[in-house]
Amino acid sequence: MCIRDRFMSDEILTLELGYTSSNIIQVNAQVPLQILEFYGRRKTEKVFGALLGVHSLNKIDITECYAVPIYVSEEGDIAMDKDFHKKMLEMSRQVNSKETIIGCFVTSSEITKEVEVIYHYFLSRESGFQTQINLPTPLLLMIDPQMPNNSFNLRGYVQQPISVCKDQLTLFQETKVDLLFGSEETNELNIVLNKVK
Repeated sequence: MCIRDRFMSDEILTLELGYTSSNIIQVNAQVPLQILEFYGRRKTEKVFGALLGVHSLNKIDITECYAVPIYVSEEGDIAMDKDFHKKMLEMSRQVNSKETIIGCFVTSSEITKEVEVIYHYFLSRESGFQTQINLPTPLLLMIDPQMPNNSFNLRGYVQQPISVCKDQLTLFQETKVDLLFGSEETNELNIVLNKVK
């Protein structure tokens, strides 16, 4: 990633950062299948939502998700339906009290301004995300709904805050995400892939 200083337009500061966590991040295959279902029902360019799961010492399991309505004003301002999110989180906790907010998802192949705005909401306590030793910032899970090469193209990112002088910058660092399949999910995936072809 290159960051151009506003005072030295000809000099570029290059930062090479690697994700050094020893965490294993596992996504139940039901999660991307649900995300694709949300995308298919909403008929919008991007679908955003919350990821739920459980933490252990060095493993994070993403077990559930739900979509959250997003509104874009004529001026381009982005807002998330926070009340809907809170109600869904409350209902999810009634079903499984061990699940917590792990982060958010988006159906996109790139990090845009919209994605950053929604991600920053999940950094707040209001979102229900609680910092954990093995997950200091929420996970951003991206899935390309076009499924190039008949693949989920599932990518995970964590935020790496960087301070340069007085400015706080945000860097999203890609992290490894493992997809867990059972026989039921394999059958569902075959149905989804046949619809995409």
